[in-house]
Amino acid sequence: MHVVAGLTRVVSAEVCVLVTGKRGDASVVVDEWLDHGWRTDGERTAFHEAYQAPTTADPLIRDLMHAVEPFTRPVQPSENIRYDLHRPASVDATLMSLARPSEGEFRLLVFKRAWGARAFDDEDCALVDLFRAEFEPLFTAVRDPELSPRERGVLALLMDGLPEKQIAAQLAISVHTAHTYIKAVYRKLGVRSRAQLMARARHSPI
Repeated sequence: MHVVAGLTRVVSAEVCVLVTGKRGDASVVVDEWLDHGWRTDGERTAFHEAYQAPTTADPLIRDLMHAVEPFTRPVQPSENIRYDLHRPASVDATLMSLARPSEGEFRLLVFKRAWGARAFDDEDCALVDLFRAEFEPLFTAVRDPELSPRERGVLALLMDGLPEKQIAAQLAISVHTAHTYIKAVYRKLGVRSRAQLMARARHSPI
């Protein structure tokens, strides 16, 4: 929640909604819906009602999954969304960021500014893109990464701050082999650098 709240402030948004789930051939399963920033329950209810329709439990996801690439951009109006309910929800301009961590899975961030506030611009989009590039692992549900015993050993040395050569020496393996294990650890944990690894470790135990 603190990550969502922080990012909402960064882009000067009123509300942020984080949705994770899976998309099949003709349906979408939402695993988690986390929203932040509502001043009253009535606002939150109005917003939720705006994104409901008899044809599907989640038309917002249905529309965005086939219409938007995994980059940040303002969302275009949709015939499945009741925008008349945005005013009662005290929200207006929309910014969306979509990530696909694996085949069929998605993670969607939707930002809403207060009614009458300025629209999101390219700078706002760039800020969210930059944030997601560095901290995307923080949005990932904690899963058992299924590391091998050797990979667990490499992970422990990485968390101790040892460089690649020292990890190789500690484990009596070549630097090339150490590098291969490190890359495997990064891949299984869904990170791309030691900085991201540390950020994930601060968020949840590994």
